[in-house]
Amino acid sequence: AVWQRECLSGEVLEKKLSYWQQQLEGVQPLDLPVDHLRIPGGTNAGASERLDLDASFREDLAVLSAREGVTLFMTLLTAFKVLLHRYSGQEDICVGSPVAGRQQEEIADLIGFFVNTLALRSHVDGSQTFSSLLQEVKQTTLSAYEHEDVPFEKIVEHLDIVRDLARNPVFQVMFVLQPSAWQELPSLSGLTIIREHLPEPATQFDLNLQVVESRAGLGIELIYNSSLYDSSTMRRMLSHYKHLLEAFVADSNQQIGMIPMLSEREKTQLLKDFNDTAAGYREDATIIGLFEEQVSRTPSSVALTLNGESLLYGELDARANQVGHYLRQSGVKAGDLVGICLDRSFEMVIGILGIQKAGATYVPIDPEYPAERIRYMIEDSGSRHVLTISAYQSLLGTGSALLFMDTAEVPAEPISRPVRKLSSSSAAYVIYTSGSTGQPKGVVVEHRHVVRLLQTDRPCYDFNSADVWPLFHSFCFDVSVWEMYGALFNGGRLVIVPRDTVRDVSRFTSLLIKEQVTVLNQTPSAFYALQYHVLHVEKDLSLPSLRYVIFAGEALDP
Repeated sequence: AVWQRECLSGEVLEKKLSYWQQQLEGVQPLDLPVDHLRIPGGTNAGASERLDLDASFREDLAVLSAREGVTLFMTLLTAFKVLLHRYSGQEDICVGSPVAGRQQEEIADLIGFFVNTLALRSHVDGSQTFSSLLQEVKQTTLSAYEHEDVPFEKIVEHLDIVRDLARNPVFQVMFVLQPSAWQELPSLSGLTIIREHLPEPATQFDLNLQVVESRAGLGIELIYNSSLYDSSTMRRMLSHYKHLLEAFVADSNQQIGMIPMLSEREKTQLLKDFNDTAAGYREDATIIGLFEEQVSRTPSSVALTLNGESLLYGELDARANQVGHYLRQSGVKAGDLVGICLDRSFEMVIGILGIQKAGATYVPIDPEYPAERIRYMIEDSGSRHVLTISAYQSLLGTGSALLFMDTAEVPAEPISRPVRKLSSSSAAYVIYTSGSTGQPKGVVVEHRHVVRLLQTDRPCYDFNSADVWPLFHSFCFDVSVWEMYGALFNGGRLVIVPRDTVRDVSRFTSLLIKEQVTVLNQTPSAFYALQYHVLHVEKDLSLPSLRYVIFAGEALDP
C-alpha cells in the first residue's frame, strides 16, 4: 500500500486522473428497461441465469477475434455493449470490468489482492459495423490498461459525481471473462472433487455478465438484481446475446442496429400472437343502436345528472329523437358532418345523440375556442350546419346554417325515432387535434370503432347500471366518448361536470363525493392534482364509492 501510494502521487497521479476525467466526463447512467420499479436504497438481492456455448462456437469466436486483431475478451465485451445499446436505445454505454492489477513487475508474483475495476466507455451507433465498433473497443481497452493502476474509488472521487442511491456510480453493468476454469481439477487419492455452482445472494450491480472459459466451451452466467428483473427477462437477454454473437461470427461487417436478435418463436409471438387482436363484438352495431337498446332495458333509470337535475333514459331518448327530426327537417342528410357548439349541458348530450339519430356525424366545437379556430374547423370539416343555441350566434358567424336547440321548433317535433340510414362503418364523429403543424387536424372515427372499444373492454371491467361516471373531459377530447358511452351503454348515470368545477380541484372532489362516482377517467396530470388535494389538503377525505380510475391521454409517471 505504501509502495502504491509512492508510485501514484504527484504528477504521475494527476496525469492518470486527467485521462480518466477525459474518458468519463458526463457519462450517463445506463437506463435499461426494468421489470420492477427502481427504488432509491432498494435491495441488492441477486440471482443468476446461465447459457453454455460449445467448444466449436468458442473456436469460431477465437477465429473472429484473431481475424480482427483483438482478444476474445474484446469480442465478447463489444457484443455485450451492442446488446445493451439495443435494449436501452442509448449510445453512451459504459461497462465496468475487473483487472488483476499486476502490470508492475514488482508485484507480479506477490501474494495479495490487487484487483481494480476499469470503466470502459464506448459510443455505440446503430449504423456502424460490428468490426468498426470492435476496433474502437480495442483502443479504449488498451488505453485503459495503460492507466489501470488508479484505484476506481479515487477516480469516482475525482469525478465528483452526484450519487444516486438507486444506482452504482459511473457504470451499472459489469463484464468479466474468467479463463481459470480451463484448468483440470486436481486428482487426490480417495477424494472426489467437483465444482459446485453457488447461488448469488447479492449483487452490487444491475447486471454482471461473467464468461468462464473451459474445455467444453464458454459458460456464460448473467448475475442480476432480482429486485429489478425477472428471470424470464434475463433468459431472454442471454438468448439475444447468443444471437448477436452468432451474427457477428457469420459477418462482422453488418450494421449493429440491423442485426436481428429475436428467435423464431419471439418473432411469431410479436407478429402473430400479440397482433391477434380479433375480438368478439357486434360488428354491425352502431352507437345509437346500442344506446336505444339500453333505453329499452332501463327507460326509467337516470341517464344524466347536472347541478341537481336529472334526465331519465326514456326522456333523453325522446328529446334526442326530436332533435333528429328537427335536423332532418332543416336539410341535414345521412352522412353529413354537423358542427355542434354547446357548453356542458343536457342539450350537449341530447344534441350529439340527435345528430347521430339523423344519420349524420357530429363535429364538436368548444364555444370557448378562439373565433378563428372555430371558423377554421367549420370550413375544414365542410359542416353545412351547426347545432348550437341562440347565445352563440355572433360567435359562429354566417358561414353555415345555424340550427338552434333553444328554438320552439324542437319541442314540436315527434318523439318517435327517426328512420335513419346508418351502418357500423358510418362516421360517428370528427375530433380535431391540435395538429403537429399548428393547424388543427380532423380525425374521423366510425361507429364500429367506438362499439369495439366499449364491447371488447368489458372483460377487463365489470361496469353495470349502478355505476356513476363523471363527464369530466371536453367533448372535443375523445376521452369524452369513453366517458359518455361507457355510462350510457351500461345503464349507468352520467354526471355532467360544469366547466368551473373541472377547473377547481376542491369543487371536483366534492362532486365525486356527493354524486358517489364509481368510475373516474383522468389524464395523469389531472389525477396527480386530485391525488395531492385528497391526500395533503383535505387529509381526512376519502372516496369510498370509487371503483375504477382509468388513465388516458398521457404517460403515467413511473
